[in-house]
Amino acid sequence: MITNRAKEEACRALEAYLKLIYHFGKGVMLVVHIQRYMEHLDGKNKTSVWRDLRELQSKEIIDVHKIHNNSYIKLKKYALRYPLNKSSAKDTKSVKYGFATIKKSLFINELILQYPLRGSNIEELIDYYSSNTTFINKDKQNTAILSNLLEKFNSLELKREIENLSDIYIQQMKRLQSKAQVIGVKKRNGFNLNNMQSRNIYISSIKENTINVVFLDINDSYTARKMAENFQCVYEYLRIIFPENMRLKFTVIVSDEENEMKIQKQIPKLNQCLKDKQIDNCFKIRIKNLDLRAKLFSNVKILL
Repeated sequence: MITNRAKEEACRALEAYLKLIYHFGKGVMLVVHIQRYMEHLDGKNKTSVWRDLRELQSKEIIDVHKIHNNSYIKLKKYALRYPLNKSSAKDTKSVKYGFATIKKSLFINELILQYPLRGSNIEELIDYYSSNTTFINKDKQNTAILSNLLEKFNSLELKREIENLSDIYIQQMKRLQSKAQVIGVKKRNGFNLNNMQSRNIYISSIKENTINVVFLDINDSYTARKMAENFQCVYEYLRIIFPENMRLKFTVIVSDEENEMKIQKQIPKLNQCLKDKQIDNCFKIRIKNLDLRAKLFSNVKILL
């Protein structure tokens, strides 16, 4: 039987892995992605990373699973106290685990890792991506990226939205603690960053006067009508909280060439849908193919 002391020592020694998997993978992450992050953070090779993961597995801190020819890691409940800074595992909830979680982690991390990583240690990495993107913000904690921009824009609507999202988060925490509906917390109705995240839509960067937004087609199910609906919601929301001179760039992220072609064929219909909604197609829409089957699954056509 593994003692709590042995578990704690392993978690303390390898805490960077736990924080990485929790924040960047929602508690689940492919080993190939972990290896690429750890090479950047600590200069570790693939063998060293596997050795560390096997140590965590032997102490019953993580589970190792397979998807085709790839291994992925799932954090067990005990591990969550470290990234969450809890004194006991009893104060944490188990990771919500399903194939949708794996797919989201796969898309987000493959996208992040296509560009140079920012931060020389795990804390700097978390700080950068929570303050400059919405990829890793969790459970309605989406104020960081807006707060980071407040000094630059000094927008009244931006201030109001930060207050709105903060109120939503406070309400959520009180509801979880009381296990009942909380009354008396003001909430502004309407589309917001939390809704974007629930639809697999993320702000990937805000550079100078351009907001880059990515729409992850995780289920390979985007239609022209669905894209137009999402584009409209995001466009109208961002136009409210950001100055009019900010440009918007929308990128649809797909898993492979087959789905890239499907989206391409729907662009004329998409433009018509946007026209019907009286929205100019001013987003500079792009399609980005992550080529996941070729890169991660040896071109085997599995259900992603």
